[in-house]
Amino acid sequence: MKIKCFISYSWEEEEHNDWVRDLATNLQLNGISTYLDQWDVYPGMDLTKYMETCIRESDYVLLICTPLFSQKANAGTGGVGYEKTIVTGEFYEGIASPKKFVPILRKGIPQDSLPSYLKSKVYIDFRNEKLFASNLENLLRHTFDSPKYVRPPLGPKPKFLDSNFKQLANNEVVNSINTLKVRLEEEMENAKLNNKELSIILIDMDDFRLINEKYDYRIADSILKEFAQILKSNIGYSTDIFLRYRAGDEFLIVAQGIDGDNARDFAERLRKTIKDHQFEINGINISLSLSAGISDFNHKNDTSDTFLTRVEKALKIAKSEKNCTFLIRKKSNNFLSFSKS
Repeated sequence: MKIKCFISYSWEEEEHNDWVRDLATNLQLNGISTYLDQWDVYPGMDLTKYMETCIRESDYVLLICTPLFSQKANAGTGGVGYEKTIVTGEFYEGIASPKKFVPILRKGIPQDSLPSYLKSKVYIDFRNEKLFASNLENLLRHTFDSPKYVRPPLGPKPKFLDSNFKQLANNEVVNSINTLKVRLEEEMENAKLNNKELSIILIDMDDFRLINEKYDYRIADSILKEFAQILKSNIGYSTDIFLRYRAGDEFLIVAQGIDGDNARDFAERLRKTIKDHQFEINGINISLSLSAGISDFNHKNDTSDTFLTRVEKALKIAKSEKNCTFLIRKKSNNFLSFSKS
């Protein structure tokens, strides 16, 4: 559908009239059918009918605001004054879209250049010639209803606002790495403010890929859920946070208030618990194992990325042995491993 646009302006010096025609030309060349008296009006034409028809039938009306334009509109004189009565009539009758009338600030300051009926309207500032191209883009985006920035879809209510957030924090499996980082950064900031220890434990079920390949996916999913439930039920601190990590069989525990040594001991207890547990598959009990990487928080230098990178490295070393826990301390050259037993 063809977009129509009318330009309302005051006749002033030649330079100003040329600028208005140049703006109209740019609009016309960019697919907007533009009404402009400089190329539409001819001797004997009914000017009042022309103004009424153009404003009524246009999808957009550009109001080129200058001090003289404001004076004529406020005084109700000349073509600008007549056009004001038509525009304000559409305002008050509510027959036009709020987007139809677009103030263009061409000269002067807003207080002097915007007439009374436009002072509350958002304008496009065309006073700086160096910014003409970018302002023209903004105007074209407006007329084609193609904004540069679009409101994203509405997300759900944040889970931390729920009354049972602590329960959710401990028990919810979080898939998004961005969500995970946000939660970890909150705990890192809390550890800094309160000068408390903080450690993370990254756990992976050994050979889970083989279970996926050998059995139905529903069996593998059931095993993974049971594995996660055992881990959650053995978290020793009510404030610890249990999160799902990148891979389907990796989980991260954010252990508050404990250093690397204690986190390593905790991981060892989890490893032994899983090793001693019997998982049932098709009526047959089998034993599984886990590997865990552990690291403690460097209050001065760590970001969530460096913290997670270090614990990922520790897990990689542990997985090379299987059924193993491996600690990389906050000083990355200080290693302490506990092999399988």
